[in-house]
Amino acid sequence: MLKRLCSKNEKDSLYFYKFTALVALEILLAFSVFGYIFIKPVAITFMHIPVLIGALLLGPWEGMLLGILFGITSLWKATVAATLYADMVFSPFLSGAPLNSLILSVGMRALFGLVAGWIFLYIKKKNAHIKVWIFVGSIFATLLHKELVFLAFHFLFPAAGIKAGLLSGGLDLYNWLDMVFTGAVVFVIYKFWTIPWVQRLVVHLRKVRWSRNKEEQFKYLFLGCVLSLLLWGSLVLHFYGRAQIIFAQDAVVLSSLAFMRFLQLGLQFLIASMAISYLLSLLVIILCKYLSEMKQLSEHDVLSGLFNRQAFEMQISFLQRGRDGIRGAFFILDVDDFKYINDTYGHPFGDRILQEVAACLRECLDGKAVIGRIGGDEFCVFLPEQYTREHVESMAGTICDCLRKIAVSKERNLSASMGIVYEDTADLSYTDLYKRADEALYCVKKQQKNGYAFWQGKTV
Repeated sequence: MLKRLCSKNEKDSLYFYKFTALVALEILLAFSVFGYIFIKPVAITFMHIPVLIGALLLGPWEGMLLGILFGITSLWKATVAATLYADMVFSPFLSGAPLNSLILSVGMRALFGLVAGWIFLYIKKKNAHIKVWIFVGSIFATLLHKELVFLAFHFLFPAAGIKAGLLSGGLDLYNWLDMVFTGAVVFVIYKFWTIPWVQRLVVHLRKVRWSRNKEEQFKYLFLGCVLSLLLWGSLVLHFYGRAQIIFAQDAVVLSSLAFMRFLQLGLQFLIASMAISYLLSLLVIILCKYLSEMKQLSEHDVLSGLFNRQAFEMQISFLQRGRDGIRGAFFILDVDDFKYINDTYGHPFGDRILQEVAACLRECLDGKAVIGRIGGDEFCVFLPEQYTREHVESMAGTICDCLRKIAVSKERNLSASMGIVYEDTADLSYTDLYKRADEALYCVKKQQKNGYAFWQGKTV
């Protein structure tokens, strides 16, 4: 199972965020007033909904893990605040039958999440009226959850006098209202998730990587969790300290059991607070990722991933500031006979050739080079650092050699022509650099193509 989950995380860059958001939501619902609505005589609970959402959007195993978490939080709450026998049986510390309590609290919820995932997998394969079936499937999965819990009560704790809903003559109206409400919530969430603009946002977010090194990414996440724990923990300790002062002033003495429950309630508050912090942080992360992707799209050519014309020109203007006297270099590269390649082999093949040219430029140039696709089959390179003419010429030769390795057909390989400006580039605007490099490029094209030339005054 762990290998399967790791594989999903590799394929989907948002997988970790989606799963951990559902974990935080489950914790928040379990330890706060958001977990249920009580309007006499109806009580509607939300704590199983993250399990259903995880089973629907992520899969059966994620549903099972969220079900286990649901069971653990139920077990813990029963241990702290249970007063009736029907509540105490959820706690292995209070029921007198620890294994039975674990099966009731954790085992049934894990089974519920797993089976709900299988139900949704089957529904997705039907591909007909899928949203309606998800609504029906959510109701059925919720009914299954209730029946599993009631069956565990009936067979593991018969003294509680609770029978399975269907065995006792059916569920009452309030249970059915609860199940229909759950189905409606899951239906609305799935409908929202499948809205085209939401899917487009998801696609954009998946393209952004916060860190090239996943170990570094998890290191920052761990540090963030530790910092959150310290901050919220300090608030909880402050609360305990003030509470003890108030108890002492009013001569209130807590028994050891009451004191332990008091401490556990504070710990639940701490965990719920961290869950809220994580969910809010996740919203900030999503916003930052979206803005980062929008910036990426506005500055980069979609096909090649290089700077587009406008961003390339801005980069040159920025790098030229305060660099008087430094001999940089400016290249224009034009793929030879690209129109013939496009017309003969088709535009998809031509697009692949352009992507290979972009990859070749990245491979041959160092990280300080600014590379852009100006339009069509035309690429530009700006070298802002001080290089000798021999080094620039060597770079040009390396690029030409790399491009010649790209096969167009069995009989023909790719070639390109380059015009190069090598002088004090700080005094020249982008337009001046482009014009001079274009003149040098024209001379190469006019003579033999498949080569490069330097601009030298009015002659090349």
